[in-house]
Amino acid sequence: MEKRKLALAAFDLDGTLLDDKKNIPPENLRQLQRAAERGVLLVPATGRIPSGMPEELMRLPIRYGLLVNGAMLYDFERRETVARAEIPNARALEIIDFMDTLPISYDCYFHAWGYIDREKLARVEEYIQDPGILRLVHTLRTPVDNLRQYLAEQGDSVQKLQMYFRPETFPLRDQLLRELPARWPDISVTQRRLGQQGRRAADALRAPGHRPRGDCRLRRRQQRQLDAARRRPWRGDGERRRRGQGRRRHRDGEQQRLGRGEGARDHAVSGRSAVCRAA
Repeated sequence: MEKRKLALAAFDLDGTLLDDKKNIPPENLRQLQRAAERGVLLVPATGRIPSGMPEELMRLPIRYGLLVNGAMLYDFERRETVARAEIPNARALEIIDFMDTLPISYDCYFHAWGYIDREKLARVEEYIQDPGILRLVHTLRTPVDNLRQYLAEQGDSVQKLQMYFRPETFPLRDQLLRELPARWPDISVTQRRLGQQGRRAADALRAPGHRPRGDCRLRRRQQRQLDAARRRPWRGDGERRRRGQGRRRHRDGEQQRLGRGEGARDHAVSGRSAVCRAA
């Protein structure tokens, strides 16, 4: 049976490719470099915006990125958005009115940048404890006096609304994950898990035309695939290879490791967050 050549590799960043310090482990970086040398198209699929991409990752030959949890397909070479899936302004304002009735904090991505109420930014440590996530929030957010008023005045669509929960309100978060899709069928709701140090969760609302695909659901699917691969006998040069930690493929006697990223397990079992966009 002819083997098909891998043409594209899409990968998540936070909690998958990156470690808990938001760095790319050396093994993961080597595998990406090897894939690029073999002509594989590398496509980061992340909740981040273009300016929030890790510098060491952007030194690789990366042309496209699926960013803001799918709200934009971005061309890094031309520095332009190829396709977008965003929340209409009126719907975003309606969701903000709803979020204002809840004991949560929230922010948004708008025109590939983050915005947050000034008062909410001052209290963000109450909801997020992970130093890496906190650094991103403080670096990639512009505080405004009134986020709703600001978006209403701008009048443009919103890429993502993200909600943050204290641990004692996690049951509310889980309830919203079930109820929001029914309340707004045009909005896609997903959740992601924060690192073990970031036990405070974040939920987000995302834009139209997006296929619901939460980070944690994607991670569970990847884990199932990994478990299935571990159960299969590995063959190389006619003999079975020992199964080690992580997935290994053998081709022409060469062993290739596909690293999951240091700290990925800790990340996967800790606090969760959710994202909603228009569907």
